[in-house]
Amino acid sequence: MQTGGGDRFVEDTPMVLKTKLLEQALFEGELPSNIPQDTWLFTTSRSNSSSPKLRNAYNDWRSKGYDIRYIQDVSLLSEREHLIALEYQSIFGLSNKNMQDIIEYLQYWDVLRRCCGMQMSRHWRAHLMPRDKVMTQQKVNGVVDSSKVSFCQGHNISSIENAFMATKLYQELKVRPKLHPMLSPSNVDDVLDGSYCSRYNDFVRNTGAQFNEPLCRDGMVASNNRIKEHCFQQLESSNQRAEPSTAAIAPKLSSNSERIAFQFVIGVEGTGHQLHRTMYQSSPVGKWLVSNKVGEDIVNLTLALWDEENKSGGIWSAPCSNADANEGDGDWWEIEEAGPEGDSLFDTLVERLQGVEKKIEEALANDRSSSFPVEQPIVVAINAGVAGRGVAEVKRKIAPHMSYPMFRGPCRAFQYPNIDILYRACDVAGVRCQHSVAFRDPYRVLKSTSMNRHFASRHVQLTTLASMQHIILSQMMAHPDRLVACWESDADTETPKELGQLFGWTDPADFEDAYNNLFIAPPLITATERKDIIKDDNLKVYMDGMVASNNRIKELCFQQLESSNQRAEPFAKQE
Repeated sequence: MQTGGGDRFVEDTPMVLKTKLLEQALFEGELPSNIPQDTWLFTTSRSNSSSPKLRNAYNDWRSKGYDIRYIQDVSLLSEREHLIALEYQSIFGLSNKNMQDIIEYLQYWDVLRRCCGMQMSRHWRAHLMPRDKVMTQQKVNGVVDSSKVSFCQGHNISSIENAFMATKLYQELKVRPKLHPMLSPSNVDDVLDGSYCSRYNDFVRNTGAQFNEPLCRDGMVASNNRIKEHCFQQLESSNQRAEPSTAAIAPKLSSNSERIAFQFVIGVEGTGHQLHRTMYQSSPVGKWLVSNKVGEDIVNLTLALWDEENKSGGIWSAPCSNADANEGDGDWWEIEEAGPEGDSLFDTLVERLQGVEKKIEEALANDRSSSFPVEQPIVVAINAGVAGRGVAEVKRKIAPHMSYPMFRGPCRAFQYPNIDILYRACDVAGVRCQHSVAFRDPYRVLKSTSMNRHFASRHVQLTTLASMQHIILSQMMAHPDRLVACWESDADTETPKELGQLFGWTDPADFEDAYNNLFIAPPLITATERKDIIKDDNLKVYMDGMVASNNRIKELCFQQLESSNQRAEPFAKQE
């Protein structure tokens, strides 16, 4: 635990105090007076820990009853690097397997700490700096240490970042939001995503970014970097299948905050969002949230993403805030004034995610009905519109479905979810977020959206939905470890079972009865009907593209689910 005025010490609770320097802590008497004497003290020293002065200070504090458990000598740390962790094995009673996992984690983190992010080595930063930038305060007497530069040059930083993210310890920490600061090179860096380090290095090269200067939240830059990275990866391994994801099985959740997961269903419009909404609202978890008055909080979270009544109030809807709903003279996209206040909207989204989590934590703490077993996750289906048909949902024109795209109007082509923004907000908020993917026979999708509900003419709708499918594929590829379920919405009860379990049904028979009350399997579409839907084959070339993309989404979804250990066994037998 870091020293500071906000520290709290609980009786009978083991604590660790981390100090910066032994001399400062022991010689200047900085130890807070309320630290229990049986507290273990770990400290770092820049002096030889065997010197008489330090040995006397050490003995003095031991005579007062304090247990200075370990002194980490900086010179030894520089010599042994990540293997210094072996010093802690006997202190904490760690097994050899524990140490193997820790060393694997630290060997990559050690490289990231020096060569990546806001607190990278000042020598490496000076090397990356554009020549026209002055950075004397980041150099050592104006000299860059070539050996430290060579160290970073000798590593493919993206490979190191991805290897770090694949370690067992990283995956175990990842499902515990409170420990997410341990998953970055420093506690001020953004979360890693496989290309953060290379983006930050480019950021320094292009802008001369200084120590602790954050990488801007630039979604377009992030997407461009992913395109660039995937392009070269594919070029280098064009005939090689990518290794399956190494995401670890989420362990049984041990605290209320770790039980709570925010879940988004990704799918083009017409793939079952209304059915998904009805299924969730009738689920055990959905009903529990409404009964505990969390519904309106979820509505407010939804509005932080998309606010149809006040578009400037939602982080996804704000870019369309100047659009004229009547499609007047069509120059709305050229208006620079009154553009989105992105940072403020992002902060609001983070706060509302945290607010919903806190409300659920309080409800769980006060729940005496034993509604769910302790290991049952509480899934907040973000785009299921849970409010119990409450006041907030009726009065405000919310977008509960958030499909790809949503609503009509001149901005329709841009009215789709940006999952990159959502997941970044989740990580900043320290909450657990995930997604499912919905898909459906494209002929049914076109019939539902164009012929039955008249969202757009068929040829326009086919082109629009094909674009949305490509966006979905890109988002799936960017966040494979967030996937928890695949759902073919016009199939039988087989594929929704994973959603059923996530939504709180524990008995397969109960879920099947509930789902059959909501879903009626549609009749087969005949060849004649299919021909009619695409206007006697006049639109066949466009439909063929949509069918191919739908098949790719479906195939990728099940591949990702199979290669990821995130997938839960639907309705596993109870012990």
